[in-house]
Amino acid sequence: MQDIAIFRDELRSLDGDLFLCHLFTPDERRTDMLTLYSIYADSARIPFIVSEPMLGTIRYQWWREVIDGKHLDTAPISCFLNASSLPRDLLHKLINGREGLFDKEEPNLSDIEHSAHEIGVPFMQSALRVLGQDNEDILPEGMLKAAGSGFELLRLSTAYPGDIQADIVSAAKAKLQTATVLFNGMPRKYRKLILPAFLIIGLSKKHAQNINKSRSLFFYQLHLLKMAFWGKL
Repeated sequence: MQDIAIFRDELRSLDGDLFLCHLFTPDERRTDMLTLYSIYADSARIPFIVSEPMLGTIRYQWWREVIDGKHLDTAPISCFLNASSLPRDLLHKLINGREGLFDKEEPNLSDIEHSAHEIGVPFMQSALRVLGQDNEDILPEGMLKAAGSGFELLRLSTAYPGDIQADIVSAAKAKLQTATVLFNGMPRKYRKLILPAFLIIGLSKKHAQNINKSRSLFFYQLHLLKMAFWGKL
């Protein structure tokens, strides 16, 4: 139990939104969602904290080895990952998408949107797999792509200041709005099955709407509770 407590505290320090959203996952699947969100949060910061791309490449190779079951004795997350049902193929796609951010020193909007798709879609697919909902046929066409890409675009926007940041946020808003409309149009019984994976989309949409406004943490916590109660984003 102490290891889980430490694991949760690490996610809370890395990404408060993901920490809050993982708490709404059913008990028996919560540790797997915690593991996914921790991999996402730790890998997300690598391109922006290393002094040169080669160091980032080394770190991502380490993550690939962790995903493949290595480093069990040295990486605490390995134990949780090894016991999880997380899809290794999708986790590798997420890591590959992250490393792709090193490909261009000055990416344009199209490059950033491509990276957002390569990272965000397998991330959302993995979250659905955690919930045991990997049948994408029940999802409206385009919802998964809009949700994953929009979520990741908003996250990436903070790394690109200046005029391009406004363009990234605008693209993220449009995709998040599309995902929200499609999600809310689904029958309630299907929304209930996948809601824990999509709460982060509703929360991201609210962040995008208030990108230039000062809002307290309590404001977003209330919004999250409202989404969870009503079953809509």
